[in-house]
Amino acid sequence: IYSFKDAFTTYFIYAVVGMVISLIFSYVLFNFVDTQAAETIKEASIEKAVGFMQKMSVPVAEIEKAVTEMQQQNTYSLVNLLKSSAFGIIFSIIIGLILALIFRSKPQVE
Repeated sequence: IYSFKDAFTTYFIYAVVGMVISLIFSYVLFNFVDTQAAETIKEASIEKAVGFMQKMSVPVAEIEKAVTEMQQQNTYSLVNLLKSSAFGIIFSIIIGLILALIFRSKPQVE
């Protein structure tokens, strides 16, 4: 019942609107409402990353360098959130193209 273009456009609009809402929510939450939550998440991420690197036998100097870089990053800055949203949109485009191919209607030949 949908052409490829209609199916993809419908999916893409909903995906972009969802990502914009998510971006705004994350930015407001972690920069204004609960800044401590951002730090807690960063600390937990660093702990998990260190544990993973230790399991993979990464040298201590490399682990310390990676931890320093992670501590300096502001994951929830507007620029970083926009970057992650851009990658999310690219991923959504790929998924949308696949779904549009699946759900498009084939032209009826009479």
